Amino acid sequence: MKLNFKGLLVSVVMVLLLGLWFFAGSLPVAAAQAKSDLTLTYEIQTDRQGNESLVLLAKLKRADGYPLSEREILYFETTDLYGSARVSIGSATTSAVGVAALKYETRQPGEHQFTVLYGGDETTEFAVTNATLGLQNLPAMTELSPPVGMEKISYWSMLGVGAVVLVIWSLLAGVFFGTIVGIRRGSKGQ
Repeated sequence: MKLNFKGLLVSVVMVLLLGLWFFAGSLPVAAAQAKSDLTLTYEIQTDRQGNESLVLLAKLKRADGYPLSEREILYFETTDLYGSARVSIGSATTSAVGVAALKYETRQPGEHQFTVLYGGDETTEFAVTNATLGLQNLPAMTELSPPVGMEKISYWSMLGVGAVVLVIWSLLAGVFFGTIVGIRRGSKGQ
């Protein structure tokens, strides 16, 4: 029996073409993603009690200027604590006008390097912005409360723990030496 390769090849190509034609309508088509624009500023805001706070404002919009709402924005600050690194300082969701606000507390005025990131979605591309903001005239932060008198308690508790450890080691040493003495006495009696 002789195989007809030409006929087999035509049959396979026909099946593939029919399958493509049949399933072509159900295949997902990737939508074009719109470009997005992300900017970062800051302002000092005052609440109803008169307390001031520093707020980082990220504005997200499409390239045509249309604001993007309900999108999560991630905030990072570049620090030099253990070498230069970006540290996450929070996230916020954009409002109806495309603005995400993050309350930020710092005690250091001067130049701060921030990065804001929008991860993108099905309709818009991701966006990232690096900005160096000169933070001046920062609002006063609430003072840290002083310790609540734990110094004396922690001092005496450390001495108490040390005394307990000393007693336990003394008991263990007594058991050890008592065992050795007992073994020696037992071996002399035999």
